[in-house]
Amino acid sequence: MNKGVFVKQDLINIIHEKHGLSKSDCRRLVDRIFDEIISSIATQESVKLTAFGTFKVIRKKGRTIKDINTGELLTLPSKYTIKFIPSEQLKEKINE
Repeated sequence: MNKGVFVKQDLINIIHEKHGLSKSDCRRLVDRIFDEIISSIATQESVKLTAFGTFKVIRKKGRTIKDINTGELLTLPSKYTIKFIPSEQLKEKINE
């Protein structure tokens, strides 16, 4: 595991070590899981992973801002973004 950052390869290695699957099978499995999550989010579905959290697609309203360098007013369009809401179990775990 990279110090301070858990990356996809770490997950692949853990599955490989704990379950004895080949690394290529583990990589395909992890890729497939992420593909399904991404597909759901792309269609604006929420993704709830029990004991981990929920990914929700939210729409941020457009707004007007002022460029601090020129004073010009700029209009930012509305856009979709992703919000992560951690589960109670995850919140408890990080506060142990």
